[in-house]
Amino acid sequence: MKKLSTFQIIFIGVFIFFTVAGVLLFAGVGGLGGKNTKIGAVIIWGTYDNRIMNGILNELSSNDSRFDKVMYVEKDPRSFNKNLVEALASGSGPDIFFLKQDTILRHKDKIFPIPYSLMSKREFKDVFIQEGELLLGKKGIIALPFVIDPMILYWNRDHYSQAGISQPPRFWDELLPLALNGVLTQRGESGAILRSAFSIGEYQNIANAKGLLSMLILQAGGKLVVREEGRPLSPGLLRRLNDGQTPSENALRFYTDFANPAKTIYTWNRSLPEAKQAFVSGILSNYVGFASELTSIREKNANLNFDVAPVPQVRNSGNSVTYGNLVSLAIPKTSKNINGAIQIAFALTRDSVLKEISEKMGLAPVSRLLLSKRPSDPFKVIFNDAALQSRAWLDPQVDKTDAIFKTMIESVVSGRARIGGAVNTANQELGNLLK
Repeated sequence: MKKLSTFQIIFIGVFIFFTVAGVLLFAGVGGLGGKNTKIGAVIIWGTYDNRIMNGILNELSSNDSRFDKVMYVEKDPRSFNKNLVEALASGSGPDIFFLKQDTILRHKDKIFPIPYSLMSKREFKDVFIQEGELLLGKKGIIALPFVIDPMILYWNRDHYSQAGISQPPRFWDELLPLALNGVLTQRGESGAILRSAFSIGEYQNIANAKGLLSMLILQAGGKLVVREEGRPLSPGLLRRLNDGQTPSENALRFYTDFANPAKTIYTWNRSLPEAKQAFVSGILSNYVGFASELTSIREKNANLNFDVAPVPQVRNSGNSVTYGNLVSLAIPKTSKNINGAIQIAFALTRDSVLKEISEKMGLAPVSRLLLSKRPSDPFKVIFNDAALQSRAWLDPQVDKTDAIFKTMIESVVSGRARIGGAVNTANQELGNLLK
């Protein structure tokens, strides 16, 4: 047998080292060691049901006693961010907290980034869905993805059957004929909307209006906030494509046309009930909502004959995009046990745990490996595909951008502003928040 050269021996040794390191990393301990590594006390703050999270932690603890001192505290989502800021300032905050994608910028300076030596950008991209890349910072990983809640289309099967239509729209241009009066839209003699084809066009009575319009902009190839290497964040609503079109203007025009009584596709106004309630009540044919809303829709009307589908896309765009609410696990700089918190964060983002949390919450996992396996549940097939297509943007201040979107939409619907002017104003205000 031919002897190995010195170079070959060194090469094989290095290969084995990195292979073992990779196994340790994806075993969920972030490359920080095995069962001999101490974890200690770790407090987690989140907004999910205590029973779900404690069930997962108890299972981890039963297999490894080092998890015995890990405690989960359920917080009210309405006051979560306020309470978190106050607790971190007083030094009484958690060691891990739930971070939504629209609060990344708000809390970024309070977070201890996980070093890329524990998980590289390449490894992160291979493991987690694309929306998670919002968490890749200059100095490390801002947080580890935990749960994704994508936007999907809920559609009323009875309305479609009555109209002789077999499937919901796959592309937005297919919605136009469905919105015509006498098809899915039904208007009375006075012009009042008795039944709507689609909840789109207004802000006030569409709880998901901001997410829906954001999705339309992203689908059209636009950006809301531009993130470029070595440059500060900047507003992107005025950015044009190579063909000269402005995606945000096209998206806003399309969105608001459905609330314009002068248009043949007029199908929504602010006198109608809130969109989700309208769908549950049977006076709305299509509702764009989050996957997490499935249970509440079923509970509010057990007799509603509905199904789910992917949200419509822009025809010939070459890309499929939906909007997703991403919850991740972040570690504050004020944690008294950063090493333990990192180990717990990695442990909670193992595929075995991510599978359990997605099943208990009825949502899709954030793991690419788990998403590669097709579920038997027809609803989860749609959720999983939507998880891979989920995108979002770095929101500088949720409450204020809510107001920006509200003004942008309502100024056009009311006729106070033209499309270009509304987008320009929104872009300026967004830019001010990013300074």
